[in-house]
Amino acid sequence: MRVEVMQYYGLTQALSQTGYYETEHHQQLIKDIKGAVMQGRLIAVCGVVGSGKTVTLRRLQQILKRKTACPSPNRFQ
Repeated sequence: MRVEVMQYYGLTQALSQTGYYETEHHQQLIKDIKGAVMQGRLIAVCGVVGSGKTVTLRRLQQILKRKTACPSPNRFQ
């Protein structure tokens, strides 16, 4: 059935392999949440089912992992 749906909508790539689309609002939201997290503040993300809470937090997690990744093995020496 998945193949038929993809053909019907003209999709060439599986949805699990697609990228993350960000509007200016999404970018500002991520920036605000990231700032709160970096300050050690407690945050709560709430919204209706399907509003993108989990996707937003996963995206934030990716950004924070990149930001805190060690650029070299001697970073803390």
